[in-house]
Amino acid sequence: MSVRKRSLSLAREYRTCPPEAVKNDPAQIPLYRIHRSRCPYCSAHDDSSPPKPSPWDALARKLGEIAASSAPPKEHAPPPEPGQLRYISPDLAHWREGFFYNPPLVLLLRRIHIPFPHFMGAMTYFDPPLAGPGDLILPPERSGIGQIFIQTWHPFPVFGAHLGDFVATLSPEIRKAAAAMEKDPDHLPSWGLAPMPMREDDPRGYFRAIEKDAERTFSEAAFGTLHHESEAIPLAAADRKEAGEPILANLVQRRGSRVDLVSVVPGVIWDRVVLEGGISIDGRLSDLPKDLSGSRLIAFLKPRNGYLRSPDSVHWEEDHGLFLIFFPAPANEDPKVLLKASLHLAVFNAESNGFGEEENG
Repeated sequence: MSVRKRSLSLAREYRTCPPEAVKNDPAQIPLYRIHRSRCPYCSAHDDSSPPKPSPWDALARKLGEIAASSAPPKEHAPPPEPGQLRYISPDLAHWREGFFYNPPLVLLLRRIHIPFPHFMGAMTYFDPPLAGPGDLILPPERSGIGQIFIQTWHPFPVFGAHLGDFVATLSPEIRKAAAAMEKDPDHLPSWGLAPMPMREDDPRGYFRAIEKDAERTFSEAAFGTLHHESEAIPLAAADRKEAGEPILANLVQRRGSRVDLVSVVPGVIWDRVVLEGGISIDGRLSDLPKDLSGSRLIAFLKPRNGYLRSPDSVHWEEDHGLFLIFFPAPANEDPKVLLKASLHLAVFNAESNGFGEEENG
C-alpha cells in the first residue's frame, strides 16, 4: 500500500470514527455498534480483545500536547480573530449515517457579516502526502504546532459561537498567502512547498471528497443549530395559530453570488411519534418566503447529554411549510429517549448549496 493510500485510510478514521471517549460512553454504545457494522476499520477490532490504540486517538493526543504547550489556559484564551487556529466546538460533533463527525481544526481567514457576524474558515490537516493544489503547506517553524497544511480551496462559514479551543495565532504573512491561494491555487509564497500535481485516480481526490463531506456536514450543523437568541424573534413568539410545540427555524437564503439573508421563522411541531426503529416528527413552518422552490430542510436532533444526530429521511413541502422527519434509533436503544430531544431546523433555499460572502475586514 502506498504512503498516500495509508494516509487516506487514516484520514477517513480521523474524520468519521468516534474517539475512545465516545466509544466508551454508555449512552453512545448503541450508535457505536451501528458504526462498527458500517466501518471497515472499527469492525476489524474485536471487543473481547484488549483495545487497540486507534490512529485517531494517537494523533489527537499528539496535537493536544502540542497545542497545550503553546496555547493559553481556556479562561485566558483570546476572542476569535482572523489568523487564529481553532477547533470547531465539540457541540457540533455528531452522528450521521452511522459515522461520527469529529470537529476539525480550522484557520479563521477573515471576518464576514451576512448580517450574522461570522468568519470564513479553512480546514487544516496534518499529513503532507495528502496535500494538493490549493493547499498551503506550513513547515513546523511557521505553524508552531508541527507540519500542517491549510485547505484554501474550499473555505466555509464559521460562527464565533461554534468555535472551540484556541490553538495558536498564525502570522499575517501566512494569512496573506492563504488569501492569495484562494484566488489562485498556484500562487505559492517564496517559502511555500509545492505539492505534487494531481493525477488520474489520485488518492488525494478521495481525500478531498472526505474533506468536502466534513465541511458540508459542519456547515449544515452550524446553520441548523445557530442560537435563536441572536434573533429578535423569541421562542414565545413562535407560531401559536395551532396547537403544538413551538419551534424556530433558521432561514438561509442566497441572492446572487453571496449569502445576504439569514433570518428566523416560527413554526410548530404537531407530533413526535415512536415508530419501529426510531421516531417521526411532523409539523409546519410559517412566515416563509413565497418562492422556496427547490429548497432543502436540514434537521438535527440533540438528545440530552448526547451528540447531534442526523435524520434518515426528511419530507419537506416548501409550498406549505410542512415537514415530516424520521430519526433512527439503534435496536438496543429505547426510541422514547428521543422524544424529549431538542429539534434544530434550517431551510436552505435553492441557491444555498454553496456559500457566498461579504467581506468586512
